[in-house]
Amino acid sequence: MEQIQRIGIAIILIGICTVAIYIIYLFVLTPKEKYPKDTYLKYQQKRSALIIIAHDDDAATFSVTTSLLAANGWDISFMCFYNDFCKPEKNPIRKL
Repeated sequence: MEQIQRIGIAIILIGICTVAIYIIYLFVLTPKEKYPKDTYLKYQQKRSALIIIAHDDDAATFSVTTSLLAANGWDISFMCFYNDFCKPEKNPIRKL
């Protein structure tokens, strides 16, 4: 019985050591780079943007950039391409 307890304690200690080593390994892998703040879009003289997307639901990909541009007073235009499957002429919400 005493030997089973020792084996159990050894397994628990090995598990704790394994988790601790893995956590230390993850801290070693954390990025150390420092990137400067991107101010390119704030200082542009001509403030107009054309965003070309394949489907209107793809605009979600650019939502953060679009929101940033709109908040800074940019004139934003979207161009969206459809195929015959979508039939945008039958759905007025999808028309540009």
